[in-house]
Amino acid sequence: MNYWGDLRAPSDVAVPGAGGRGFRRDLIPVGSLAIRWESAALVRDILARIESKEYEDALQRLSEDYYVVAVVRMPRGGSQVWQTKLSGHWSPEQEEELRNARALQPLRRGLSDPGQPIPVLIGNEHAADVFSGSRLLRPGYEAILPARVESGKNAVGTVDLVMFPRSLELEKVTGDLDFVTTIRLGMGRAPFTARFSLKALAEGFARGL
Repeated sequence: MNYWGDLRAPSDVAVPGAGGRGFRRDLIPVGSLAIRWESAALVRDILARIESKEYEDALQRLSEDYYVVAVVRMPRGGSQVWQTKLSGHWSPEQEEELRNARALQPLRRGLSDPGQPIPVLIGNEHAADVFSGSRLLRPGYEAILPARVESGKNAVGTVDLVMFPRSLELEKVTGDLDFVTTIRLGMGRAPFTARFSLKALAEGFARGL
């Protein structure tokens, strides 16, 4: 596990003030977040004992072609319950399909006309959101975009698998690597970063920071 922390969202809180009621901007806890290098052998061995077989089989298959980073989000007051089921996915191919679908949509006749739904987004809105907000960062290099995202849920939260191609050959690189993602909190978004040791990952171990 490489990142664990509280999620706090801004909230307008009414407070008494001179001449009437006023408002202040507070941060309230809304849950917790964990970020793991899921395809590391040590992490997969642990998950094999506590996760669903469906999740274990999917992770084994995906780890053959991708480096997999898991973003695990739990609401406030929830305890970690595993048995994750994957339910949505997103990829560059779907990005292209979405662009084509939007281009073919007829012009809307008015603000009250929602137009036709775009089938490619049904069931995958969350995965698409994670896809657009996640990156790998190495000093001196351009940001690396995901190759695929698989999203799912367990009893109390969400699990998103953000994948990057094995062709990056990160095992041959030294130094640290940052994974950055954005999380919706209230009406806004907040960035979160986890740092991984590439040398440790090459040895099948994710260093906790």
